[in-house]
Amino acid sequence: IQKIKEDKMDQVYTFAGSLFHEILEKFYRKEIKFEDMIDLFNDGWTTFEILGLKFDRTDNKKNKSIATKYKANIEHFFRYHNVLNCKVDLERFITIKIGNYIFQGYIDLIRTDEYGNYIIQDWKSSSIYKGDKIKKESGQLLLYAEGLRQLGVPLDKIKACWNFLKYVEVSVPLV
Repeated sequence: IQKIKEDKMDQVYTFAGSLFHEILEKFYRKEIKFEDMIDLFNDGWTTFEILGLKFDRTDNKKNKSIATKYKANIEHFFRYHNVLNCKVDLERFITIKIGNYIFQGYIDLIRTDEYGNYIIQDWKSSSIYKGDKIKKESGQLLLYAEGLRQLGVPLDKIKACWNFLKYVEVSVPLV
């Protein structure tokens, strides 16, 4: 409607995101085994390559470097994913009323922790958000939290986070 020019980078992350979501959903719905995730990813990556999707359309060498690192990072995620050993609610459809507007979306994953908190988790296949982008992109999580609040979950019992699949966080206790 607004005739906004298509962003070719969005195609890369849209394809990748759909692939990752599908694999994780199948795993958590117990349709596939843990070790099947990496094979499904590699099958999907072959399709990615056949479609000619690129991270950088202007520089083939740079594109190859980015794609190689990206693929390695995601393979690492699927090999070493810390499985959530709890009940999870996947792709939860939610509507949110804000004033005269109604928003709707699908929450990737909701679970509860040992303290009764509802954890909203949004899987991301893109680069990690930094600086102003954090604030700009957090609206989605805020809307999801408001949707749960409107369903009766107390706001102080809602936690929301992104899970950037291509990054590994290593925490070391300070002694």
